[in-house]
Amino acid sequence: MDIQVRYAETESEREAVYRLRYDIYNREMNLESPAVDHDRRVLTDANDDTARILYATVDGELAGTLRIHWGGDAPFPDEFEETYQFDHFRPVVADEEMVVFSRLMVRKEYRGSMVPVEFFAHIARFSIEQGARLTFCDCQPHLLNLYTMIGYRTYATTYNDIMMGLLVPLVVVVEDLAHFRAIGSPLLQFSGEDFRPDPPTDILALLPAAPTVQPVPGDAAADWARTFGLLAESHEETTTIFEGLSDDAVNQIMQRSFVITCEKDDLVIQKRAVDRTMFIVLAGLLEVREGDRVVAVASRGDVLGELAFLLHGERLSDVYAASDDAKVLSLNEKAVMSLMEEQPAIAARLFLNLSRVVAAKVTSLYHQATSSA
Repeated sequence: MDIQVRYAETESEREAVYRLRYDIYNREMNLESPAVDHDRRVLTDANDDTARILYATVDGELAGTLRIHWGGDAPFPDEFEETYQFDHFRPVVADEEMVVFSRLMVRKEYRGSMVPVEFFAHIARFSIEQGARLTFCDCQPHLLNLYTMIGYRTYATTYNDIMMGLLVPLVVVVEDLAHFRAIGSPLLQFSGEDFRPDPPTDILALLPAAPTVQPVPGDAAADWARTFGLLAESHEETTTIFEGLSDDAVNQIMQRSFVITCEKDDLVIQKRAVDRTMFIVLAGLLEVREGDRVVAVASRGDVLGELAFLLHGERLSDVYAASDDAKVLSLNEKAVMSLMEEQPAIAARLFLNLSRVVAAKVTSLYHQATSSA
């Protein structure tokens, strides 16, 4: 497999990238945006004008793309200021020491290949070469395990993108080699022998001790889950997702999960989007909406997004946080698949509980339909 990564420098190269974005975002993922031009079948916006655009080919075929904004090239787009909270870091980091990458996408057939690795390698090298101290990006909840394993940290509140829905801002502290060693980050191999910075204590002091999106501490997962009532026995006609699982089993599941804190009216699930994440409500309320109409309210212990998770289909409804400080547990397909390989008995019980949750919802809908007939 011959992988080549280049900058899109000509109009034809950029046009090919914009068409690739359209194919992946609009045709594959069913995402809509004002930036989508259906007549030309391209996805582009004004932020492309000040960006360096990368693309990858595999054996000559366009396979993926990535967009880079560097503070040394031009001022960052206004929307980045709020999303990534640059002002929080500016007391110790200059704009030319910050990099943002976005619009990372790879054709489906190459997502398990070295193409994404080549993009992350390029970003690491680019950041070091430009003297950047911080590299920013964002991701959907189902990608959090991947990004944090690479070395990215959660640090800011989630936000709603008009096209992608709920997104999580992330940052890499480029000089924090101790963190990369501690997690076994693949980024270490791209730093080079000459890259030996001092510990970035000034930046680390600015990172929150308890970000709004965080992994569940492995040694406290069972106690933490019990606090939210997730280990409770089923009652009446309801089933909890963790029913019948031991504390150790819950640890195994929750160590593969992230807890996301949402504010009122945050869009947690976007209708028609293709995603591989289901959410378990830990605290607060969430509303399932069809347009302006609320069709269901979810509270602690309820599961959302399980049908798209199981069927690999589109989201059926929009889901919004209906209260401040609502908390959801994000469990993605890859995490569950790894659980099936490593702990099949635990995964089997999890899927049994999930099937009961789905059956209870179907039964409720049937009763509603027959009682109103």
